This record gives sequence, C-alpha cells and structure tokens, in this order.
Amino acid sequence: MTPPPTTPKKRRLRHNLGNEPTPRRTLKPPPCKDWSSSLNNLRGTLITLFNDFTVIPFGDAELRSPELLLNGYNGLRLTLTDIITSVDCFSRDIRAQHPDLAYLSPKFSMSTQTDDPPPSQPADEEPPVPPTPSPPPLPRSYASVATSHNSGQQCQAPPRHLPSTPRPKPSAVKPLNPVRIVVQLAGITTPPIQDLPVPELFRRLTETCAKIPNSPAPLGMQWNRKNNLIVSFPAGTTRTAIEPLFTEIRSLVGSEKPVIRFNTAWRKVHLAGIRVRNSPDLPITSEEDLRHTLQLNPAFQSLNITVQPTWLKKPENITGTHTSAVVAFEDPDGSIERALLKLTIFAFGETVTLKKWHDRPPVK
Repeated sequence: MTPPPTTPKKRRLRHNLGNEPTPRRTLKPPPCKDWSSSLNNLRGTLITLFNDFTVIPFGDAELRSPELLLNGYNGLRLTLTDIITSVDCFSRDIRAQHPDLAYLSPKFSMSTQTDDPPPSQPADEEPPVPPTPSPPPLPRSYASVATSHNSGQQCQAPPRHLPSTPRPKPSAVKPLNPVRIVVQLAGITTPPIQDLPVPELFRRLTETCAKIPNSPAPLGMQWNRKNNLIVSFPAGTTRTAIEPLFTEIRSLVGSEKPVIRFNTAWRKVHLAGIRVRNSPDLPITSEEDLRHTLQLNPAFQSLNITVQPTWLKKPENITGTHTSAVVAFEDPDGSIERALLKLTIFAFGETVTLKKWHDRPPVK
C-alpha cells in the first residue's frame, strides 16, 4: 500500500532533523587584564555575595538554636578579619618602601572584642527573649553599591538560656631560645683576644655588664667556625637593652673595627649589571662608592644590612665595564627579599638587575 504523501509541515520537520544547526557556545567575558580591574571585580563580588546572603531567611534549625547563628556570624567575622590583616600587611610593606605614601593609610581599622563578658544571670531568673541577630551593617564608604537589608524579614527566636561562660584565650607562647649577637672578627688578622680562653673572656664580659645599670647578664660565649665571637643573652632580652653593651664589647675585644649584629635569619641578593668604570682602561670603582650609591635607594635605607655590598670578583679579575655585587640583610621570613626583587634599583645612575642568591653563582 502506497503511503500517503507528506504534508509541508512534515517535510519541514524532516528537513530540520537532517540539518540540525551547530550548537551555540556561550560567550564568556574575557579575563581581567590588569590588577585594578581584578581588584574592582573582587570588591563588587564580595558586596554582591553579602547582600544576597542577607535576604536568605532563617531555617527551623537556626531558629531553634540561636548559638548556631552566633557561631556562623563569628566564623564569618574571623574570616573577614584574616583578609583585612593580610591586606594591611601588604599595604604596610608598600608604605615602608615608599614613605611619601604614608598619608594613604586605611580609613578605618578592625578591632577585636576586648570588653568584659556580661555577668551571668541567676539560675532562678528567666532570661529575656533574645532577638535574632541581624547582619552587621556595611561600611558607609560602600553605601552607593550596597542595598539595605529588609528589616521585615527578621524573626524572633524562642526564649532560650544561653551559656555566658567565655572561652579562655590561649596564653602567648614565650620565647625560649636565647638572644645572640655576633662579633665579626673574621676580617681582623690578629685580634687581641684570640689567645684568651673563653671562660676568661666570659668572666671579663660579666664583670663589665655588672657595672652598667639595668644591663642584661650574658649567658655564655663561644667561637664559631668563622672565628667570630657569639655572645648569648637570656630569651626575651630586647635589642635596646643589649645595644648599649656594644661599646664595652669592642673595648673588651681591643679593636673598634668589629661589626656587631644580632644573630637573626638573613637573606643575600645578587646585583648584576653594575657599571664599575666607563672604559676597560680606567680603574675599578671602590666598594665604598658602591655602598653610597645603593643607599640612595629608599629600599636600601630601611634594610638592616649584615654584609655590606661587595664585588663578587676581585678588582684585578674584572675585565669589562660591568660586574656583579652581593649584599646581605636581616629577613626572618623572606618577605623583605620578595619585596626587594620586585623593585627597581639604581646604581651609578643606571638600573641594575636583582636576583636570588645561589650558593654557586653561574660562571661568567
């Protein structure tokens, strides 16, 4: 039996099934190309997410357990406080490197709760009905982009006796390691105290410290492998209490040349491409001039330098017009090194390249 002819509608459907169009792809906005746009997007996202969160009604579990609400808001506050602390650290590093930007300080500061906890109620009294906590208001500077929370959506929690016993705060960990200073004697050929035994040196230093009012008493003294003298003081001794003893220590050593520094973690950076002379037939610039030109950079003025800038090669081994130098400074956590590597440093009117120091620098 011959099938009936297809209608125009069926022919159109069959044609469409055999020629399905290519599925369309949703176009996504390109990623932010600069830091400022990313920052503005982050601020807008935080405000939008918070405003969307404030309109979510409380559930039955939250209404029956007000402490669950408080724990949630306290956790949110701690997270925001951690973010603010990190932002303040970055801002503090920038202002330290650029003192002329000190006026760009934060408009407000977050503070932790330091008030005494409210007195506990007697057991025979019924506490008043605690209102359901409402979200904290946004800062006024964001009022143009933030929307107010609808107060009609606030709910009242049933009466419940809340515990008033505050959680004890953990006590601060006291430092246990002694405070050490290093008397650098490696550069002195024959220090006068080289032949004296360590107990005799320690006895003389103890007697000297006892004559100075409010001076800390040393714990011990020893020589290290580099022939430097290490003096230890009790843990927690401040630098301001130890620094007045530097003059007496130099007098005990018998020389004004030794450099005395605190034994803290430090970093070393490699400065490459420094002009040492204009032509190969001219003399090499002295290391004293190198230190002077580097101190013109604000970043170097704030460093606690442990090893002054010195040439990597001996002057007689420098053949060209440019060479490298090295400098070391106190940096307990490595943050100063990371910030310094991102800056532009000048020496003798030209920019130099800063690199991380390696124990075995590449052969030139």
